[in-house]
Amino acid sequence: MSIKLILEMKNILLLISFTIISTTAFCQPDGYYEGTNGLTGEPLKTKLHQIINNHEVFEYGDFRDVILPDLDQDPNNEENIILFYKNASIPIQNFASNNEPDFWNREHTWPSSHGFNNEDTAYTDVHNLRPSDATVNSSKSNKDFNDVENIEANEEGEAPDTYTNADFWDPRDEIKGDVARILFYMATRYESESLDLELVDRISFSGEPELGILFTLIKWHNQDPVDNAERERHEGAFGYQGNRNPFIDHPEWVTEIWGDATAPNLILNDLNFSSDFGRVELGSTKDQQYQLNAYNLTNDVSVVVEPPFYVSSDGENYSDSIGFSSDNNPEQVFTVHLRFDPETEGQDATAEVLHSTNGDSEVLHVQGLEGAIEVIRIADARELSLGEIVNVAGIVIDNGNNSSNNRVIYDGSAGIVVRSFDAGNESANLQLGDSIIVTGGLEEYNNLLQIAESPITITIIEQGVNLPEPEIIEITDVGEEFESQLIKIENVEFVETGNFMGGGSDGNFTITDGENELIFRIGSSEHPLAGEPVPSGTYNVTGFVGQFGDDYQLSPRTIDDLEAVEDETDSTENPPLAVADYKSIDGLIFPNPAKDVVFIKTEKTNFNHPVTVTIYSADGRVKKRLSNISKNYSIKINDLSAGIYSVMISSEDQHYIQKLVKY
Repeated sequence: MSIKLILEMKNILLLISFTIISTTAFCQPDGYYEGTNGLTGEPLKTKLHQIINNHEVFEYGDFRDVILPDLDQDPNNEENIILFYKNASIPIQNFASNNEPDFWNREHTWPSSHGFNNEDTAYTDVHNLRPSDATVNSSKSNKDFNDVENIEANEEGEAPDTYTNADFWDPRDEIKGDVARILFYMATRYESESLDLELVDRISFSGEPELGILFTLIKWHNQDPVDNAERERHEGAFGYQGNRNPFIDHPEWVTEIWGDATAPNLILNDLNFSSDFGRVELGSTKDQQYQLNAYNLTNDVSVVVEPPFYVSSDGENYSDSIGFSSDNNPEQVFTVHLRFDPETEGQDATAEVLHSTNGDSEVLHVQGLEGAIEVIRIADARELSLGEIVNVAGIVIDNGNNSSNNRVIYDGSAGIVVRSFDAGNESANLQLGDSIIVTGGLEEYNNLLQIAESPITITIIEQGVNLPEPEIIEITDVGEEFESQLIKIENVEFVETGNFMGGGSDGNFTITDGENELIFRIGSSEHPLAGEPVPSGTYNVTGFVGQFGDDYQLSPRTIDDLEAVEDETDSTENPPLAVADYKSIDGLIFPNPAKDVVFIKTEKTNFNHPVTVTIYSADGRVKKRLSNISKNYSIKINDLSAGIYSVMISSEDQHYIQKLVKY
């Protein structure tokens, strides 16, 4: 049976259920856009959403078997399908569920990873799905759309006249407008509390219901107007699904909602900004900032707001209005600082921030409430639902060696990760021993609970606070109860040999107590342990507990978190050799003098490992002895009294001595 006959049979069966829709498939119904006259901006977008919201929903398999082979059939070869980005004709039967070359699959123009899963209506929206070469689909991935420099290094390879880099996808000129209008449709159709897709004028983030770059899409819409091929496919899509793409029927509505690509256009970039300032106590203020992207300015920009909100261009001088100057550059970026300064107790304030220039304006709605922030225990915060806004206080117990943007805080009841990119409240700026108050939303990343949902406010109360002592537990105790807490596990050994590495799967090592194992995690290649040898022998290991998926991990902070277990020796034991048998050498110990810790650079002498390090007091008493030492090992000496000590380092055939001054 030919592919043509198969498609005809499937089409007949599928379309019987939708006879009413099919009878109007090739014309725009009278009154379809009733109620849109005179509307612009957000009111127009809202009305269009109401019009196109309800439609037929299909199974994902229907797009493989019937819908895409029908809508994108090659008019010159009815057994072939035209690929969207590649503009190639291949047999319809060459469908691939994986990335096979010269096969096709179903591609979401608005990537599903940007806001919706395979259970959502958006996943099977006929206007968003196109046939794509499987390898090209993989190359596009979930990148934002933007102009990419047309050079050989950026050529996609499979799809002609298509360019890409790490962040952006730039399709061939003939479909740039098609892509833009698909995305304008998606941002209008899916606008609700359950799914609100937004076009943003910046790089977007996977997992968030957003996609960029907005101004580029406006340009593409103008550069590649609607043509007959796009109209014909649109009518076919309407015949199946029963709703239309307003921006194919009325291209002028793009300008009415999102602005023009050639006239002055102001677009807000409110990444990490929240329109709700939350609670702010009388006498205190809360500041946030956002960017205003300005295009094709012919005049200056003014920003105006009413009290108790105030604006600033520098984050220092606040008033009810500010101005930005046009420099005749077609693209300018301004930073707006916005402050909430409540005036009375219990004040429930709302305001509009008006950004205006000759030819365009943009409004930002904000709100805030006067009231004291109730700080709760981290243990109680951990019991709340994801998305809840929490106010907690704690001490920073790590210094970002495992993740430059994450910090772990602890308050005596529990610990939690803080991850913030909000301007002026970046968690990366926090230091070990900072006592802070954090306000923000709860999120999970691979089962690791964290305060990471904007807006996030971080207030430093005190710095240099004494850190809590780690709780000594067994490997079998490690679990949710100790997530993001500082712990110590005693008498363990490392399973691996070689050197520590950091980041990705390379940063996973294993410690064992002889019966049980735990992941020892070096989260970054910049970690102080990265490149150091994995020690042999028995150690006490300190770190904070993390989680990735179903696995718990122990992450050390510095080399000091590895403590070799000392041999039990008689404190009056004499050196095994006479002092004269030890060769004096400088540079084995650093720093010297030292206060809390010294490092042994055993590779300086090419020792035959393992070696033993013994510290003797001036009267010949053994103060510390550590065996099976690898190179570049640290020894804590904070428990030694100030004075002069002899450090003897020996292997089977080499013996060295160096004086150590402890202060």
